[in-house]
Amino acid sequence: MSIRACVTVVTVATVAIALLALVPFAPPASSAGGLVVNGLKLSPDPPIYGETFEVSCRLADETGVKAVFLFYCSDLNCFPPIAMTRDVDGTYRATSHAIDSKGTHHYNITITYTNDTRAWTYDGQFTPSEKPPNALEVELLSIKPAVPRAGEKVDVYCRAKDAPNVSSMRLTVVVGTSSTPYDMVRLGNGTYHAQVGPFDEGQQVRYNVTATMTGGGQMWTGDLSFTPGKKAAKDDDGFIPTVGAATVLAVLAGLAVSRRGRRTLP
Repeated sequence: MSIRACVTVVTVATVAIALLALVPFAPPASSAGGLVVNGLKLSPDPPIYGETFEVSCRLADETGVKAVFLFYCSDLNCFPPIAMTRDVDGTYRATSHAIDSKGTHHYNITITYTNDTRAWTYDGQFTPSEKPPNALEVELLSIKPAVPRAGEKVDVYCRAKDAPNVSSMRLTVVVGTSSTPYDMVRLGNGTYHAQVGPFDEGQQVRYNVTATMTGGGQMWTGDLSFTPGKKAAKDDDGFIPTVGAATVLAVLAGLAVSRRGRRTLP
């Protein structure tokens, strides 16, 4: 059942409430989907019952785009549209509400244009999975930079909700068929850190974290992923040939001092 069909079969009272949220954004019910987007992805995939999920994609054509929204319905509710934000690399992202049902969910990406027209993708669907008993619940699991580039190192930070009972953490990074483990270093507040990379442009990098608990058991996160964008342009080409040797030495000495004094991120 599509999003539009789902709306039509709910009760009259529910329809009235849903229309208040959907009318300003929803395309006409008689229209068909078919908007083309690239790299449409759910994270985690499949989403987990009771938790949120992220949807990300890139637009094939951004000409005249005013706003991008995520629409989705469970078998119980159709939710108000969620505005998607654009990363510097052109990826649009939105985080859902907590999944309220174990039934089939339907979703699409809808675009509004500056000329007040709209377009949207065909409905996608998923059935959420149950949270495994060994799932590690985290307060923090992030990377810096948030949008990695090819040739850059990537810092991974993780803090479990049950931080006092974690004795160690290990990060596993998978590129293609190659899997590499990294021991994470405890920084403070139960936050652990590891640095990985660099990676090639367009490589999909998957990673997860395994925590060893003080009682000896292990828990782990689901897989997350990122894809490095274009390599950052160098801005120091020709730097040394165009300045004197004494100036170069002074600049390098200053960089060394500033590097030694740099604080570690929490």
